[in-house]
Amino acid sequence: SPPQPLLLIRGDYEETREQEPNQDRATAGELLVKSTVNGRFESPGDEDWYRLTLSKEQSVVIHTLAQRHLRAPADTFIEVYDATGKQLAENDDAAQFMGQVWHDFESQDSRQAFTAPADGDYYVRVRDQTGAASPQAVYRLSVEPYGPDFAVFQWPDAVPVWGPGSTAAFVTQVFAWGGLKS
Repeated sequence: SPPQPLLLIRGDYEETREQEPNQDRATAGELLVKSTVNGRFESPGDEDWYRLTLSKEQSVVIHTLAQRHLRAPADTFIEVYDATGKQLAENDDAAQFMGQVWHDFESQDSRQAFTAPADGDYYVRVRDQTGAASPQAVYRLSVEPYGPDFAVFQWPDAVPVWGPGSTAAFVTQVFAWGGLKS
């Protein structure tokens, strides 16, 4: 068989692995600000829960990396709940990733900015919307402080025809958040 690429990604924060069981709030794994959890959707309908402790008005960004860079078949969906089970936020496909195209389609990774309304525990549920349970259905869930930041994406406007005298155009898109103006 042909050689297969081995993708390795290193983040800026502490790295852990998902610990089963974590399929509901009662068994939620610990999630820290400035951390990344590496998880997998092991069976159809698998969902993973994490507990995140925040202070009142503390703002974080919760995001997944699955299709981007990992080439995983997962279409992640993240939700944030309070300790009573009330849903406070959700995200399916993050606009900040729409400029990143892999496998000839746009990324379905998720990104949610969240500000805690009170001191306490919050629960993050990560699930896959495609049923892509397999050893390849992996994701990275990261939590980091929310603040001014940006991302720039650039890609060819069309399929360029390379050769003498040819030209190519590129589209550049800037996403800014946290009060930063683009």
